[in-house]
Amino acid sequence: MKTIAIVGAGGFVGKNLCESLCEDYRVYAITRTDFDLTDSEQVCRFFGQHTFDTVINCANQGGARNNGYAQTDVIGNNLKIFFNLERCLNDNTKLINFGSGAQYNKQRNLTEIKECDTGQILPIDDYGFSKYIMSRYISANQKDNIYNPIIFGLYGKYEDYTYKFISNAIVKNLLKMPIVINQNVEFDYLFIDDFVQIIRAMIEDEFKNREFNITPDQSIDLYTIAQMINHIGNHQSEIQIRNEGMNYTYTGDNSLLKENLHGSFKFTSYEDGITQLYQYYKEHIEELDLSTIYEDKAIQYCQTNRRGRNNV
Repeated sequence: MKTIAIVGAGGFVGKNLCESLCEDYRVYAITRTDFDLTDSEQVCRFFGQHTFDTVINCANQGGARNNGYAQTDVIGNNLKIFFNLERCLNDNTKLINFGSGAQYNKQRNLTEIKECDTGQILPIDDYGFSKYIMSRYISANQKDNIYNPIIFGLYGKYEDYTYKFISNAIVKNLLKMPIVINQNVEFDYLFIDDFVQIIRAMIEDEFKNREFNITPDQSIDLYTIAQMINHIGNHQSEIQIRNEGMNYTYTGDNSLLKENLHGSFKFTSYEDGITQLYQYYKEHIEELDLSTIYEDKAIQYCQTNRRGRNNV
């Protein structure tokens, strides 16, 4: 049985990976309470005492609004986490790091953007720039044991329903509240169950490419998602759009991903994925902190600038 370490196991992605992978692997769930991932000595001490077949790095700062880390020195902290892992792991351990569509610079239309377009325009935000540096390092060094799948959008259980659009909209529909969109945008959303299955394939197989967009076959816009939620639910929520027009498209070409999966992967449709997530929240609605939904802090957070990247 392979041994897997999941770094950043307390977050949305980490929780889903732990829950699924523990069925077939020996999983170590590592959170920031175990040791400081930015401290080289602590990281090397831990990985010097334990041997893993694969380490999955879900820890980062700046990619979400409420990730538990102080939002200071985003570049430095993200790079410390990555390079501590890269330096302290032996070459026989597979390291699955995660890139982000932000590394392409989100302040422009990203329409089915390809991996080779990294670096055409440098990201202006700290989070995207930190992911860009990791990507360039991995590409330049060509280490056989490091992979960097590039995430655009994910949705599913355990994500932060207080602001993540699909979960937030589902909960609002269940509470018979309006669904509020800051500005419509076309987006690549991958269902978390599909994401987990792709990571399973990466654990078991040697992918030809070290870096590739991890996106579905089809993109979708936020207004269509809101309409879909109204169709799935028993209530027709009013759909409010705060700013006219479309925000920057945020989609990535997935040709390399499908090549590495040998063309056999079937993505969950948006309707099926959102239906499953709707049922999850329907069953767990009483466990949620509904005051955060009624206060609607998510839309307060959003920039009202027409070209702001935050969309709810």
